[in-house]
Amino acid sequence: MADVKVFTDLDIELAQKTKDIVNSQRYNNRPAFKTLNLGWDLETGSVAVNYTLVEEVPVTEQPA
Repeated sequence: MADVKVFTDLDIELAQKTKDIVNSQRYNNRPAFKTLNLGWDLETGSVAVNYTLVEEVPVTEQPA
């Protein structure tokens, strides 16, 4: 029998915030995320964000 995951309001809110952040990053021509994790910080009562960006390899110009 398959396990059923029940999503809480917080799960849904975090998923929406993640989608909003990724879309904002993409449409504002900012570096892409390699990882993006959102969670809830109990001490501050706010959304906590942890991320790393994709490292872009510098392009070196080749002489003609």
